[in-house]
Amino acid sequence: MKNLSKSALSVAIVSALAATSAQAEQFMDDSSLNIHLRNFYMNKDVQKGTAKSDKDKSWVQAVRADFSSGYFANIIGIDLSSYYTLKATESRGTSTANDLLQKDSKNKGHSFGKNFGAVKVNLMDKGVAKYGRMVLDTPLLNESDSRSLPSTTEAFYADYTMEGFTFYGAVAKKGNSRTQSGYEDYQAAHSLTDDGEVTFKKEAVKTFGISYEGHGLNLGAAYGKQNNAASALYTDASYSFDLNSMSSVMLGAQYGKVHVIGNSEDIFINKAGGEKSSLSWFGLMAGMNFGKFSTSVSMTDIGDAKGGIPDAGVPWQGGEDSTEFNGYNSVQINDFYNENETSYKVKVGYDFSDMLDGLSASALYVTGKINNSGSDEDVNTSEYNVRIDYAVPQMDGLKFTLRHAKYDANATGKTNDETKKDTRVLITYDFAVF
Repeated sequence: MKNLSKSALSVAIVSALAATSAQAEQFMDDSSLNIHLRNFYMNKDVQKGTAKSDKDKSWVQAVRADFSSGYFANIIGIDLSSYYTLKATESRGTSTANDLLQKDSKNKGHSFGKNFGAVKVNLMDKGVAKYGRMVLDTPLLNESDSRSLPSTTEAFYADYTMEGFTFYGAVAKKGNSRTQSGYEDYQAAHSLTDDGEVTFKKEAVKTFGISYEGHGLNLGAAYGKQNNAASALYTDASYSFDLNSMSSVMLGAQYGKVHVIGNSEDIFINKAGGEKSSLSWFGLMAGMNFGKFSTSVSMTDIGDAKGGIPDAGVPWQGGEDSTEFNGYNSVQINDFYNENETSYKVKVGYDFSDMLDGLSASALYVTGKINNSGSDEDVNTSEYNVRIDYAVPQMDGLKFTLRHAKYDANATGKTNDETKKDTRVLITYDFAVF
């Protein structure tokens, strides 16, 4: 009996070790390590009236490593990232900042990095739940990645997909900007001191949403709230269809609303003076593709808060939040989302691959107007963007990008009130280690 018991125990141990080994093997087989290299040169120039032009130049090399594991026992895994930006050259102005480098108290940029990661749980192969520090990409809580490194968020996040629908939600406690290594708490206004100073308390940002994709139709809706700070709503819908084998059409619409709530409404909104605590906006878009040529037109109309809310940006408080506005007319320099601003955009693009494999280009122009009331003058706004991309066909993952933009804002009947120029040169290379 003792020998039989020992044999059974041995078999159980061997079976457990074999199962554990198989699970560990699956964990590694489904893992990946991806590298992203971004060589980035940016030149910004701001001219306000007759003041001296304020120039800001930087050149950096960013390195990103992203490890994503498989799931141990098809249940639990980890994501780990290590990013670093190395300063090559820099020449900063007095007021502008291109956010390629971390700045010190003297406005001088330095090399910097950030490490972050999250534990993840597999939701029946249809979604994932994560907790940790991560790069988010949702309409009302997203990370800006238009510089050397992206911003990140410390949060709980989950999504689940079924029948073309994706449900997602997040609870964010801390934020990290594009040029930060550390994290700061999301905080909401709490009270006013006797000296008129606003005090703040920790307050997480909570968002949830749903999207659908299928049969040419794309739908999305998201809602977010930070107690005693703000709430926000975002919706979008688009439909695309083929006219023939060479051309297609896309139509789209957006609607959003931001609302200052709770203590922030009491402290920051002057209701007695007529200010409103909410601001609504909408956008419309139509686009067509003709073979290798594409074109689109769009408009965005931002509502009137009577001076209570300056723009339609998502107003989360604290956390060094870098959530970006998702309007159709958000372009390289400006988002065209000021209160009472209506703007129109036209964009054209062409794929030159028949002439040079991997070459494409696009150009756009936005014109807008901020309709101020009272003694303030109306402001005419405009911006043009030009972009050229070349994906090297001989080396998969290597891409060259040139972007140039110019933005103007002038009070009615005036010129040269404010001009911004922004030139960017990027060389990016992506490859998988495994």
